[in-house]
Amino acid sequence: MIVSGAAATPRVDVKTVLLCDVLADGTVAGVALVEPIYDTTSGARVGTRTVDPVTGAAYTPTGTLGPCSSSGGCNATTTAQILCDVAADGTATQFVRATTYDCEGALLATLDRGLDGTPYTATGTVGVCPTSPDCESPTTPVTSVGLCLADGTPIAVTVVRDCTGAVTSEGWINLTTGAWSAGAVPAGTVACGESRSIQVSGTFCDVDAGGDVVGLVLVEYTYDDIGAIASVRLVDAVTGGTYTPTGTVTVCPAGVEQPERDILELCDTATDGTVTAFVRDYARDENGAIVGHSDYTLDGAPYTPTGTVGSCSVEPCRDSQTVLVCDVPADSTTTITPTITDATSAEAGLQRFPTLPGPYTSLWAGGSLVWPADPGPAPAQVHPVATGKIAADLAGCDGASGTLNVSVRVTNNGPGKGQAWDGALQLTKGTTLLASKDVLHDAPAGTVQTLTLSVPITAAEVAAGNLYVALVLETFHLSSKQWTADQFTMSLELEGCEATTATQFLRTLVTDCETGDVLATTDTTLDGQPYTVTGEVAQCEATAPSTTPCGDTEIAQLCDLVYSPAAPIPVPADSFTLTGNVVVIGDTLQFSRSNVPVTGVAERAVTGLTSGAASELLFDAGWGGGGNPPATNDAIYQVDVLDGTTVLATSTVNLSNGSGSAGAVVAQPPLAFTAPPSGTVTVRFTDLSTGGALNRDLVIRPLTVETEGTEATATPFLRAFTYDCTGLLLGTRDTELDGSTPYTPQGEVSVCSATAGTGTTDSCAKQVIERCGCDDTDGDGIGDVIYTELWAIDPCNGTDPVLLATYEDGDPAKPYTPVAPVECTVDDSTTDTNVKQLLERCGCDDTDGDGIGDVLYTELWAIDPSGTDAPALLGAYLDGDPSQPYTPTAPVECTAEDSTPGPLSTGVRAVTGTAAQDLAGSFPGLQSVSLTVLADTVNVTMTDGSAVPIPAGVTMTWSVAKDEDSALAAASFAGASAAAQFLLNYTYR
Repeated sequence: MIVSGAAATPRVDVKTVLLCDVLADGTVAGVALVEPIYDTTSGARVGTRTVDPVTGAAYTPTGTLGPCSSSGGCNATTTAQILCDVAADGTATQFVRATTYDCEGALLATLDRGLDGTPYTATGTVGVCPTSPDCESPTTPVTSVGLCLADGTPIAVTVVRDCTGAVTSEGWINLTTGAWSAGAVPAGTVACGESRSIQVSGTFCDVDAGGDVVGLVLVEYTYDDIGAIASVRLVDAVTGGTYTPTGTVTVCPAGVEQPERDILELCDTATDGTVTAFVRDYARDENGAIVGHSDYTLDGAPYTPTGTVGSCSVEPCRDSQTVLVCDVPADSTTTITPTITDATSAEAGLQRFPTLPGPYTSLWAGGSLVWPADPGPAPAQVHPVATGKIAADLAGCDGASGTLNVSVRVTNNGPGKGQAWDGALQLTKGTTLLASKDVLHDAPAGTVQTLTLSVPITAAEVAAGNLYVALVLETFHLSSKQWTADQFTMSLELEGCEATTATQFLRTLVTDCETGDVLATTDTTLDGQPYTVTGEVAQCEATAPSTTPCGDTEIAQLCDLVYSPAAPIPVPADSFTLTGNVVVIGDTLQFSRSNVPVTGVAERAVTGLTSGAASELLFDAGWGGGGNPPATNDAIYQVDVLDGTTVLATSTVNLSNGSGSAGAVVAQPPLAFTAPPSGTVTVRFTDLSTGGALNRDLVIRPLTVETEGTEATATPFLRAFTYDCTGLLLGTRDTELDGSTPYTPQGEVSVCSATAGTGTTDSCAKQVIERCGCDDTDGDGIGDVIYTELWAIDPCNGTDPVLLATYEDGDPAKPYTPVAPVECTVDDSTTDTNVKQLLERCGCDDTDGDGIGDVLYTELWAIDPSGTDAPALLGAYLDGDPSQPYTPTAPVECTAEDSTPGPLSTGVRAVTGTAAQDLAGSFPGLQSVSLTVLADTVNVTMTDGSAVPIPAGVTMTWSVAKDEDSALAAASFAGASAAAQFLLNYTYR
C-alpha cells in the first residue's frame, strides 16, 4: 500500500483460484481460473471473473467447478525494515534491511541500503532504532514494505511524518537494485504475494495424441496495473524457457508431479581440517532423477567447495560450568647445601683432642683429607680432630624446620689396627653434643666405613652460627695408623620455605550431557586471562565474616617465687670453661670419657653473692664405669670455691671407693663457704680419678649456688598467652587471680605446686635411672657390647620397674637393641647389675581408725633395678627427715583426702568459628566450665554423646557436684558455622 499526503486513488485487488470443470461422470472438461475482485479500500468483493487460464478469455463451465488434484505454486516473500547501526560513541545511523524468505520460512538473502538507496555496510551494533521524544526532529522517516512493481520487483516506499502527524511520501526504493527514486511509485504497483503483476499457475502437462506426456508446462500470467490479465506465457517447467506445445496442454495424469528441489546442509572440509558449512540445492526432473545442483553459503551467496564435501557431524551434547577454586602451594622440602669453614676444636667443646693441622677445605668440598699416622710412643692415645663451622643461606626460610644430614667415608690405611674407640663423626651446637657416630671399634687396617648423622634442626638454630661438625680419628693407640677421609656431604632439608598464600582462579569444566564425564578443563584468572596451576587445586577456604582477629588466648596459673634472703644462682654445665678431657653432655660434665687420660677441669665465675653470707654450692655426682680392676680404679672429684686464688672451701670425694659397678648421679653434700666482700667466687671441679686406661668416667651435674637457709614465698597469679593463627606467641599479660587486676612478678616465675616455697620435693614422683647392660653378640657367654638401660621406678606404689629404652654410649639419640643380654661381669668392664637403688615414697597412717590416712610419713625403699629382688622397706620417718624415725600404726593407701589439694587453675577462651574445643580431653582434671554464646549457634557435647545446639545470648555452666566427683567426664564445644562466637571460662586441677 502506498501512503501519501493526497487522497488515495480507489484500487482493486484480484485474487486467483485455479479450479477444474468436472463433469457428472468425473471427467475433467477443462480448467478455469476464477478471479475474485475486491475493493482495496473497503475490502468488499466487487466482482468475479472466470477465464481460460491459457488464453485469458472468459470461460463458461460445462460441469461443476472444484479444486484440481495438482498443488498450487509458492513464491518467495521479501520484507524491509529500518534499523539503526549504533557506533561505540552512541551515534545511530539509520538504514534499510531487506530480507527474502522462501515458502518454508528459510532466509534466502539479506540486502542493506542507505535511506538514499546506496549500498550500506554496518560497522557498529545493529538493532531497533532507539525511540526519541516526540518532535525531537521536524520529520521522522518511515518506510512501507511489501509492495511490488507491476513486473513483481519488490519496492519500499519512503515517507516522513512531521510533528503534527501529517505523513508525506518522498519516494521509493527498488529493493532488488537498491536504487532510490523520488516521487510517487509507478502505476501498477500492488501488494507482493497478493495480486501479482506476474502469476505462475500450477504445473500442466503437454500430452500428445497418444496420451503420452511430452513436457511439463507452467502458465505465466502478466497483469496490468488494474489487475487484468495482460498476457499469458507458457514456461518450460524444467528449464524456465518459453515452451511451445506439441500436443494439448492439460491437467497432468496421475503420478506426474512438479520437479522437486532438495536442499541439504553439507560441510566442505579443507586439507588443514577447516570445516565450512554450506547449502546444496539439488534439481530433479519429473521422474525424480537429480539433474543438477547449486551451492550457496548459509547467507545465500554462491559458494564453490574447495575441499572434501560430506555430511556435517552432529554436534554432541555438551554442558559446562565454572567454579571458583584455589591454587594452594604444595608442601615441599627445600634442600640447601651449607657452607663449612675451618674452626678450632675448642669452639665445639672438643679441646681434649689435638687439632689436626689444616686446612680442611678439600674434605668439606667432597675431596680427601689424610690423618697422618702418629709415631706414639705408648701408652699415649692420639685422636686428632678436624672441626668445621656450619653456615647456610636461609633467605625465605624464616621459621622453617627440618633435618641436617652429614656423611663421610673413612678408611684405615694401617699399618696398625684401631684400638677400642677409634674416633667418631660428631655434630655439636656450641659445646653441646647433638649427635655422634662412632668409627668401628678395633677397626682392622683396610677398614672402609661410611659414617652418617641426621639431626632435627631449625632455620633459627642454623642462623645462630654455633653449629659445628667434627671428625675425630685415632692415629696412635698401641700402634700407629693412618686414615683417609673422603666423600664428605652435608645437606639441610627444610620445610616451610615455600609460599603459603593460595591463589583464586576460575576452572571451567566441559562435561558430556549423557555420561557426565569431564571432557575438557580450562583455567583462567578472575579477569578471564589464561592461568597455569603451580601447586595443588583445592576448595577455597571461606573467610569468616567476623572482624575478630585470628588467634587464641590460653591462661595458666603460675607462681611468683620470691626467695629470701636471695635467689639461688644457677650454674648449668654448659656455662663452665672446660680444660683437658671433659665434655658437656646434656646437663652434666663428663670427665675422662672413652678412657682418655684424667686431665679434666671445669670452672666458672659466680657473681651477685651477698658479702659475708653463709652460702653453699649444690651439685650431683656419679660415675659411669666399673673400672678394671675396681680396687685401683676410683672415680674421685675435687670441688673448690675460690676468691681469686684463695681457696674458700674445698672437698675431695672418692665416689666409687672400690665398687665394681657404675654409680648413679645423686646429690652430693653441699659445699659451704662464706661469700667474700666482692660477692664473686670461682667454682671449680677437678677430675682426680685413678686407674689405668679403663677409668671410671666421672660425671658431675652442677646445680646452684645459694645462701644457706634460702626460702621461697610463692604468690600465684594468672598469665594469659596470646597466639596468632600460626601458633606464634604474640605476647603475655599477667593478672591477679581475679583475672583483671594487673600483676607484676617480683621474683622467679615457675609452675605452682603444693610444696612451692617449702624447699621440699614430691617424694612420690616417679624416678628415672640409668643402668649398664651387656650384650653377648659372639655367643661366648660374656658381654662384649656395653649399652645403657633407662628405667622408670615408681616409689609411691612399689610397682615393678619399667624399662623405657636402651641406647649406646649413654646417648639416648643412639638407640640399641640387644641380641643376647647377659649379666655384666668385671671382664665386661661395666657395672654390677645387683647394686640396689635407694628411693623414697609417701606413706599414710590411719591413726583414728576412720580408714583415711591422717599422718603423712616417708618410706625408704631399696630397689633392685634388675627386677630380681622385690623392693625392700628399710625404714620410715617424718617430714622427709631420716633423723625423725616413725612407726606407722595402721598404714593405708594414700588418697586425695590425705593431702590438701592445690589451688585450682583457671582458663578462658574467646573462640570464633567451627574449631572444636575439647576441654575435658585437654584438661583431665576439669572442674567446671561456663559457656556464653555471643553469635550464631554452638554445638555442645556432654556425656550423653549428642551435640545440642545452644543459640546466641545463652549462658550455661557445668561443674562437679559431689566430693567424690574428680572431674567432668566430657565437655566439648564447636561453633555451628564460621560466624559462631563464644566464650569459655573453666577451672581445672
